Amino acid sequence: MKLSICFLITLFILIQCSQTSYTTVIITSNINGSIRDCGCGGEHFGGFPRLNTFLKHEKENTDSLILIDAGDAFPSFHYPKKNILIRYLMNELGYHFILKADQETDSTQQHHPAVSYFIPSENNDGKNVSYLKQTPLLVFHGDSLQFSQNAHLFKHYPLVILSHSQELKNYAQKNVHFIQTGHDLEFVGKVVLNNSGDIISSELIRLDHTYPEDIELKHTIDRFFTSNEHLPHTLKTFSEKSCKGCHQSQYESWKASKHAKAFHTLEVAGKETDADCLRCHTSNFTLRNNAKVALPDVQCIACHSGAHLPHKAGFTSFIQPITKNTCTHCHTQKNSPSFQLSSYLKQISH
Repeated sequence: MKLSICFLITLFILIQCSQTSYTTVIITSNINGSIRDCGCGGEHFGGFPRLNTFLKHEKENTDSLILIDAGDAFPSFHYPKKNILIRYLMNELGYHFILKADQETDSTQQHHPAVSYFIPSENNDGKNVSYLKQTPLLVFHGDSLQFSQNAHLFKHYPLVILSHSQELKNYAQKNVHFIQTGHDLEFVGKVVLNNSGDIISSELIRLDHTYPEDIELKHTIDRFFTSNEHLPHTLKTFSEKSCKGCHQSQYESWKASKHAKAFHTLEVAGKETDADCLRCHTSNFTLRNNAKVALPDVQCIACHSGAHLPHKAGFTSFIQPITKNTCTHCHTQKNSPSFQLSSYLKQISH
């Protein structure tokens, strides 16, 4: 998702007014609505329940902890109910600052206090805290071009938190430390500062089995998915049957592939109402009036963008070719850790 503007926010670290020696800054970004561990790729990591366990551990082992999200916590698609749940969860976990980035500017914006470019959490009550002005932070949410255009600003800040590009970064350059936590809450950033504002350590920590899921928070999330969802409605405007008449052999090949059984795998797993899973196990998934609308399985239109438009032989230039990006929209490292374009294309060749 391209970003037309970037957000630059100077945040001053909050520390307790006491003899504390260290302040730990925990950073998340680009959560993209991934509030739980789906186990899609056979490996278990990420999710708010694991994050909560991690935070409890950190709070027991640090003098002062500040929790910051650098933007794009909401899904990239319209899902108002889930966005409200994310806001609730972030408040429960005790976020001090939540950046309102491009994925947060949707119909649920009224649920956020309109304060500058960032949203102070309700947990930031101002008690027993003071500003550590010697060590300002810069939170930058933008793409690589915007990063280059604003590079001259970074030299004024010892710590720059990056987000939006979904990458993992943790490096120092010309006395400035940069950190970025990837995507989908697989990793969090941890920066430790002393009372003078010096960076003592900086690391990226994977939320894996080392941090078991907080059961109470997991049950809260599970109740949301079981109580607010309905079976997907089928779009009647365009389906694989629309292609079958002219592309019989391709249809038969598709019918024998895993793509044609994608929705059934959700039924077997009991996740046929899960919007996170439906995005990739159906075609043309969307939400209309909080009800799911989709074609079951990974049908023609899911990969052959433009195929739903009327066409005849010789007039197909508007149909987009299959590229790696076509596949990695769903076959991410998290969902398909063994994904290889050449071998996967052979499985669905038609």
